[in-house]
Amino acid sequence: MRAFIAIDVPDEVAEGFATVGEHIKGFGTAEWVKAGQMHLTLSFLGEIDAAQCAAVVACLDALVLGPVTLATEQVGLTVQAHGRVVVWVAVKCPEEFRGAIAQLENRMREIPIAALAKAKPFQPHITLARLKNVRRVGALRKAVENIKLPECAWTAQAITLHQSELRPDGPIYTELHKKTL
Repeated sequence: MRAFIAIDVPDEVAEGFATVGEHIKGFGTAEWVKAGQMHLTLSFLGEIDAAQCAAVVACLDALVLGPVTLATEQVGLTVQAHGRVVVWVAVKCPEEFRGAIAQLENRMREIPIAALAKAKPFQPHITLARLKNVRRVGALRKAVENIKLPECAWTAQAITLHQSELRPDGPIYTELHKKTL
């Protein structure tokens, strides 16, 4: 199964991102992440089997961390190697939280999980949209830099292990385990 660990974004926070679309219209074909599927990815696990899934659950359950306050920051974009552009909003996380996530990743590397061997450093963000057929990347970058979202803070109460099934009409996420903070 394809899996990831995340903090789900509350609907009231996701609704605050609606204005981003107005700023990036006309730059490419956008695939928007649905409000109910927005999340802050903590660790992308890729393909794991049942034994690895059970080991990940044990790592999550061993995590000692209380509720954490997160806050949105600026909107940004990443140009990917295959020409797609990902538009995201950065998330401010306390250092204690970042340390706990680093410890979780280190524990999970012992499982082992192939995707973690090539994992990038944790860059807390919420993906808003993926654009293809992008025209004028420089102008898009400038438009994104000029987006001013009001800071929105929320308290995360849980971390969730999700299964992700990719489909032509968008991914389907299934909750496999929830760790209360």
